[in-house]
Amino acid sequence: MKYLFLSIVFIVMSIQDCIAVYIPKQIRISMNDINGGMFFNENNDDFYINGFAVDSLENFFFCGGKEVHYISCFSKDKKQFSEKLSFLSFGPMFLKDGCLYFYTVNNGDNILKEYAIKSTSISLTRDIEIMSVKKMNSIFFTDTAFIIELLEVEKISGMVHLKSKYQLFDLSCQYQCDVENLYNLPQSVFKEDGTQFIGMYQQYYVFYSVLDSSTCKIFMRNQQGDIVASQNLPLELLGTMLNSSYTGNPEEHKKISNGNLYILGNKQKDLVITIFPLKDLFEGINICKQ
Repeated sequence: MKYLFLSIVFIVMSIQDCIAVYIPKQIRISMNDINGGMFFNENNDDFYINGFAVDSLENFFFCGGKEVHYISCFSKDKKQFSEKLSFLSFGPMFLKDGCLYFYTVNNGDNILKEYAIKSTSISLTRDIEIMSVKKMNSIFFTDTAFIIELLEVEKISGMVHLKSKYQLFDLSCQYQCDVENLYNLPQSVFKEDGTQFIGMYQQYYVFYSVLDSSTCKIFMRNQQGDIVASQNLPLELLGTMLNSSYTGNPEEHKKISNGNLYILGNKQKDLVITIFPLKDLFEGINICKQ
């Protein structure tokens, strides 16, 4: 296990008309330290991380596996606990007020499982059925709720098409309302261009996109939908993108917490967490031309 501080300046960043220089931090964890490498798929040298969360003390929580799923907790690179789950997680993991939430399916029912976090384990506090009779295609957690995507069949000119419908639920799994998109973002901000919404910084919406095989992009939009700051990041630094069992390179692998952006990657069969202080990544946003 390694706890790394990069010893060289990573990048000179141009944020519109502003310049910032800083050194990012990386934490590197051998996959053998996470349930004996159970997250690692030897057939294609890939990791399957379904859930990733960071608490206020910068403890890292990982959920994933192959035939069996595990939950592991690390304080920086030091393992705190790891235990086998009695179910398979079929979506992202959410951390709120000392509890972890997992989405699973049991006998055809969509279930949200709530676990209380203890110092050396987690304990089930309740199973809550998500009141939706239709098959869920995806789920996305916000700060206080979650949105599900349902696929509906419709016929247009005799052709069958799948149409997405989005519903908002609170963490007690009570239906609130239909919404316009998976992130429940204002229409002025949401763009159907394949970018991922990963959270808020100050009053800005933070997005992630892959530009090419060597570069990804982090950028922010204001309430009007204008891009007010952006930064290209080399994948060579971040490591190979990871997959989950439900999709490739999910939003779940980028987290905003404690004023930082955390991005998961894979380097030489190690799990790498690259940490960017957002105040440095987007330094000078308030004085840049907009």
